[in-house]
Amino acid sequence: MLKPGHQMTQCTKYVVPPLGELDTYVTYIENELPINDLTEVFGLHDNAEITSMIGITQQMLEIALQIYAGSGGGGGASNEDAQMTKVADEILAKVPKPFDIEIAAKKHPINYFNSMNTVL
Repeated sequence: MLKPGHQMTQCTKYVVPPLGELDTYVTYIENELPINDLTEVFGLHDNAEITSMIGITQQMLEIALQIYAGSGGGGGASNEDAQMTKVADEILAKVPKPFDIEIAAKKHPINYFNSMNTVL
């Protein structure tokens, strides 16, 4: 039998909970354990989670595009079309506006002694 406080993995978040009644364990799970499993529990690097999130995001966008493409029909915008347009407009509003390259070039001419101007 494992003793309470025994560390299950290298991650300090996963330890054997204190002995008690069912409510003790439920409270421990709700308050002490992370909602999402940490990658280090599986022996993975933190970048694995980033890669996973990128994949999930791509899948969600693909599904959204499939739903949008499959919602064709008669004339007039459906409720789904209006919702998709609203979400697209909200995303577009958060994207920075493109800057004028000519104005930027005049304001920050190429100067190889100033790395910021070279990058810009």
